[in-house]
Amino acid sequence: LYPALFACGFGFYALLPTFTVLTAFRLIQLTWSGGVTGAIWPTIFNVVPSEKREVVSTFNRGISAQVGAILAGLFLMAAKKYLLPEHVALVGLGAALLGLFIIWKAKSAYGNALADLLVHGNPEVFLGNLRHDKEIVEAIFAATKDKQAAIRRVALEMLGQLKIPEGVSYILEAVKDERPFVREAALKALTQLDKRPAKDELFSPVYDCLKDKEKDVRLEALKVLAAQSMKLREEDIKTLSNDKDTRIKLLTAALCGNLKELSSALQSEERNERRISLWVLGKVNIPE
Repeated sequence: LYPALFACGFGFYALLPTFTVLTAFRLIQLTWSGGVTGAIWPTIFNVVPSEKREVVSTFNRGISAQVGAILAGLFLMAAKKYLLPEHVALVGLGAALLGLFIIWKAKSAYGNALADLLVHGNPEVFLGNLRHDKEIVEAIFAATKDKQAAIRRVALEMLGQLKIPEGVSYILEAVKDERPFVREAALKALTQLDKRPAKDELFSPVYDCLKDKEKDVRLEALKVLAAQSMKLREEDIKTLSNDKDTRIKLLTAALCGNLKELSSALQSEERNERRISLWVLGKVNIPE
């Protein structure tokens, strides 16, 4: 609507170039800009990945907007010397119509970009107070059983980030999903809940994930055990203590109280091993 507002304003001024028309157009433009556009504008950048969003927004304010102001100033300087007010209004009308066309084309692209956020697992733009909307929550529950694995994963991530206690049963069911990245998302969601399910509920599916072929799934299962202060079974200790993944091996040592191995890792010459050992200490509460 903002480009359409400019198109109407410049169109009227081209037909009737009076001070009254100009004042009325400027008043409406400032009212709309301050009351509507100013509030909506930041949401346009929601489709930009969160780690790049501030950079893009800063570039827009600090460079694009300033370049636009400079070009507009140069045009007005030239127009004052070579063009009549009506001609300036016609140029403004043309620019507004071009802007209206670009916005119209971008509208469908913006919708596709929002869809891509979900498919690629970036649902943060859809969160906020959605946990209180029953229809949306039910839709998320249903999405955990969708035929598309990518949608199931995103639904589980949303359940974890929205911290919906009623979603625990859906998350536990997804822990047994056939796709590894869905199982991983379900385990992550379990560690994010404010009110975690009872240990008896967790026992079977989480311990089964400790034997998973995918290392990331095994790691997330260990994180759930650490968050729940649950003990490892003897059979799992033996297997995980020899895991090829350093994160799993050291997290297993921490859960078993093997401070000697953690201490050795902290003093290792390998920078990555020292970094992982510090990460493990942040995951497991070890008073010593």
